[in-house]
Amino acid sequence: MGHLNLGNLISLMPEAVRADSGLVLYRKDLLATGDTLAMAFEKEYKAFVEAYNAGTLSASQSQKRQESLQKQQQVLRAYAQEVEEKVTNLRRQLLEPILTRIDQAIKTLGKEGKYDVIFDSGTGSTLFAQDSEDLMPLLKQKLGLK
Repeated sequence: MGHLNLGNLISLMPEAVRADSGLVLYRKDLLATGDTLAMAFEKEYKAFVEAYNAGTLSASQSQKRQESLQKQQQVLRAYAQEVEEKVTNLRRQLLEPILTRIDQAIKTLGKEGKYDVIFDSGTGSTLFAQDSEDLMPLLKQKLGLK
């Protein structure tokens, strides 16, 4: 039996460090666009509040501007969600070849080192296991279960 901390291993890999740096820049660019949208919303909101407090808006104008502000808020929320989805998808794409390389190395190490099991000490999940017999039928029989 063997173990390793997969998260620590990934953080040591130069390609993972490069991927993380790229993700930070990508996210920063996306957030800059979000900041522009947020500033436009804030500017329009302040103008609405000033006009509303000054009593210069008719009920119809007030309602239209409120609806416009609500739509802008929805756009902001949707954009924030889109940013997270885009970052998550790019992260998955960037990590896939890294994780494949690690998985192949773990399987090779497991076979060469004649390990029955290699698990991730960070999460407790199994990273490699030799083919083994399913003990469920025997255990069910021992327990008198069908």
